[in-house]
Amino acid sequence: MTEQHLTDNGHLDRQATVPEIALKPCDLASLDTHVRRINELSSSVSAVDNGARLELVAAARRLVRALETPRETMIKHCWAQPSAMTALTTCVELGLFKVMAENDGKGKTSTDLTGAVGADSALVGRFLRHLSAMGYVKETGADEYAPTNFTRSLCLPIISAGYPFMSGGLLASNINLHEYMRKTGYRVPSNALDGPYQYAYGTSKDFFEHLQGRPPFGDLFNLHMYLGASYCKTYQR
Repeated sequence: MTEQHLTDNGHLDRQATVPEIALKPCDLASLDTHVRRINELSSSVSAVDNGARLELVAAARRLVRALETPRETMIKHCWAQPSAMTALTTCVELGLFKVMAENDGKGKTSTDLTGAVGADSALVGRFLRHLSAMGYVKETGADEYAPTNFTRSLCLPIISAGYPFMSGGLLASNINLHEYMRKTGYRVPSNALDGPYQYAYGTSKDFFEHLQGRPPFGDLFNLHMYLGASYCKTYQR
């Protein structure tokens, strides 16, 4: 098995052997430690103890990271998570999750769903298959899907707004940051009107002015920030 590498002159080197480290669990030796910690925490978790819940979430994530191979983690970063963001954003804009939540969330086929939102059934089916694989919707039958509590929550504007806001109003600066940094010699930007955001979106305006000038991103941003403020108030009591 071979892995493609770029040589110093930019050509592909197809002879490099795939290192074993990339195909083995990242930290199998720590498995017992993580499982033991999860078992310890599970008895103290409750709906009213947010600290214990978050500690258990962190422990579960450490377990997953230890079990994943580096190759699997890379695929998650490069393919699974970006594709989920794309699917979620499109389905939010379609209003698909609102239709899924109707009739108490009873399972619906992609054809049923697309008849309500006016999209191509093959397209919706592809989105839902990926979201089902990621655990964000439930596959209840052949080409039939039902919402989870997560996708039910996407019927709430303060939850759903983050997806179209980030996808259309911010993520281009993240995606192109490496390019901006390479062009500027990897230095911290010193001009708020000439940074990675302006580079990505081709603007000389600041972040807030640019958003407000491109409806509905200003309103989506405000909804998204309202959620953060509400969360902080809830858990600082």
